[in-house]
Amino acid sequence: MSAQSNLPAILIALLSFFVFTLQDTAVKFLGEEWHVVQTAALNALGCLVAPTIWAMSAGGLRLLRPRNVRLHLTRAILAPFACILVFYAYAVLPLTDAYAIAFSQPLIITALSVPILGEKVGWRRWSAVAVGFLGVLIMLRPGSGLLGPAAICMLAASGLWGFIHAIIRLAPDDHPSSFAVWVNVGIFAGMLPLLPFVWTTPTGPQLLISLVGGLMGGAGFTLMSLAYSKAEAGIVAPFQYVQMLYAAVIGLVVFGDALPDQWTWLGTAIVIASGIYIIHRETVRRRQALAHERLAAAASLP
Repeated sequence: MSAQSNLPAILIALLSFFVFTLQDTAVKFLGEEWHVVQTAALNALGCLVAPTIWAMSAGGLRLLRPRNVRLHLTRAILAPFACILVFYAYAVLPLTDAYAIAFSQPLIITALSVPILGEKVGWRRWSAVAVGFLGVLIMLRPGSGLLGPAAICMLAASGLWGFIHAIIRLAPDDHPSSFAVWVNVGIFAGMLPLLPFVWTTPTGPQLLISLVGGLMGGAGFTLMSLAYSKAEAGIVAPFQYVQMLYAAVIGLVVFGDALPDQWTWLGTAIVIASGIYIIHRETVRRRQALAHERLAAAASLP
């Protein structure tokens, strides 16, 4: 496939990751004024809008009906915990630091694909995982004081979200919109019992920021799914790392955050390189598997 034919997918991916960054900016802003439970609950409501509209336009609300109820229920139960952890980290850490840690997620998904999905991971990908986690250690520099509660929460959230995303592969026949809808239903349901105890009556601007942030989250997921439908994961996924640049600009302009130091950039570069290599190897493996299937099908023809 030519670079020109991949251009629409790349542009959509760049837009989707920018939209996700806007969502995280809203979460960080509100995290300084609201309890994390309230931020997560209202954000989840906003995130339901875009994927619901997507399902309705693609074939009706029946697309939201999960075929694997246990898988969706598992994701819905785990999502509130992951959401609390990541929203707390966004509220405390500069966006660039939070993203740098979050970029370890492809490494975690690769490691989890063995026990969860029964996939075979070769020495090349295991080596990339090991090098990637070395990058995480360089970023956090244990003993430097940077490995605080917020950083640990972000690492834990990356692990949980890695698991939540990995098990999507166990339900390949479900429409992508159903994954976004039921996760956010789970988040809202998980926050609801706690919400009366932490509720702060929102001001008009706060409510608007929360609504926009939630809409951005749902729109980002929809755009990302559209990008993946137009090009291979190996083409689309690496563009997620442009969020580090988005976050650096937004953090500096909106929150007055200092730019990351050289060790954070070095560790981030190692994690990004490892993630891109893992995505490349997975793309190659999928191509080889598809080629073998086609050969087997051709050989079975009379």
